[in-house]
Amino acid sequence: MSGNIGANPGDYLDVTTPQIEAGTGASSFIVTGTAPVTRASDMVTVPIKNNLYNLPFTVLCEVHKNWYKTPNAAPRVFDIYRHQADAGIVMGFGSSGGYDGFPYCDIGGSNRRINENAGLEKMLIGMRVKSERSTCVVSNGKLSSETKTKWEYIRSTATIRIGGQTTAGLRHLFGHVRNFRLWHKELTDAQLGEVVE
Repeated sequence: MSGNIGANPGDYLDVTTPQIEAGTGASSFIVTGTAPVTRASDMVTVPIKNNLYNLPFTVLCEVHKNWYKTPNAAPRVFDIYRHQADAGIVMGFGSSGGYDGFPYCDIGGSNRRINENAGLEKMLIGMRVKSERSTCVVSNGKLSSETKTKWEYIRSTATIRIGGQTTAGLRHLFGHVRNFRLWHKELTDAQLGEVVE
């Protein structure tokens, strides 16, 4: 092809690619202007006001991990930002010894985990904090042992972050969170028995 096809300096051509959710080249389709970007952080931020305020509470959601080896220090399903000091609320996946990607929760020093579910790619994951502060994590119907948290309160200016820790991608989940549910009560062991296959 020769000659001018009608392009002027500063013109550009819009090109799109499919979103790839599996394999080593996972990608997100990101609509932007003319500035290039990389994979989005896919994080949702929700104000805590009118959503979480006191004990007891239970959180459950369906999670699909797009990885078999933990991609960072601790991929987050959710955590709370700007709340009581030294009493973080975190639910995500960790790595320790032979258990890579185990589901865990931590709220004010009550770190609970389920090592045997580390290899699951999709699961129902959750945490329950009772009114007397006993805390456990749940994964596909398995409950961890309970331990007491030192957590006391939440600031109304705090936020719930789902899918990561920062918009820069720190502790990004690299997966999908669906059907995120929060109850202002202690669900029973039987109610925590849901399984995702």
